[in-house]
Amino acid sequence: MELREAGSADRGICLRRLIRKRKTNVNEQIEQITKPELIAAIRSERESLKETLSRVREDQMTQPGVEAEWSIKDILAHIVAWERRMIRWVGEALSGEVPEIPKTWDQVDEMNEQSYREDRDRPLDGVLAAFRDSYQEALRTAEGAPEQDLVDADRFEWREGVPLWRVVAANTCWHYKEHGESIQEWLESQEQV
Repeated sequence: MELREAGSADRGICLRRLIRKRKTNVNEQIEQITKPELIAAIRSERESLKETLSRVREDQMTQPGVEAEWSIKDILAHIVAWERRMIRWVGEALSGEVPEIPKTWDQVDEMNEQSYREDRDRPLDGVLAAFRDSYQEALRTAEGAPEQDLVDADRFEWREGVPLWRVVAANTCWHYKEHGESIQEWLESQEQV
C-alpha cells in the first residue's frame, strides 16, 4: 500500500512532505527485516533522538521554525500521535480487524494538521511525559507482536503484500530518524547564529 502524492497549497505541509521524501527514500529500499532487527532499530534510533534532545535547552523546546512552523515540542507531540496510531493499528491487525491506515499523503497531512491543532496548546511537561510513555508502549507493542505477523508480507490481505513491520518502523525508528535529523539540523543552525 503506497502513499500517493497529491497537491497541497499549504507551504508547511509541502515542506514537511519534502523533508519526509528526502529522509525516507533509504528506508523504503529495505525489503525485509527480522523482529530482533526491528526492535534493535527502534531502540537505536530512539536513543539517537534522545541524545539529540539532550542538547536542546528548555527555552528552545517551544521555539517555532524547526520544521516549518513546528517547534520541537510540536514535533514530539507529532511523534506521540503516530506512535499511538501505530499501537492501535497493530492491535487491530492482530485482533483480525482492518485498521484505517491513511493511503495518501493528503490523508497523512490532514491527520498531522488535526494532531497539531489538538496538541499545540498542551504544556511542555505533558508532551514530554506522553513522549516517554508512548515510546514504552510502542516498544512493548513491537516486542509483543508475533514475528510471523510482522514479517510475512502475505499475513494480512489488506496490506497488499507489504509486511506489517513497515507500519511499525514508519511510526517508530524511521520517524525518530526523520525528525531527529531535522532537530539536529535546526540545532546546528542555531549554533551558527
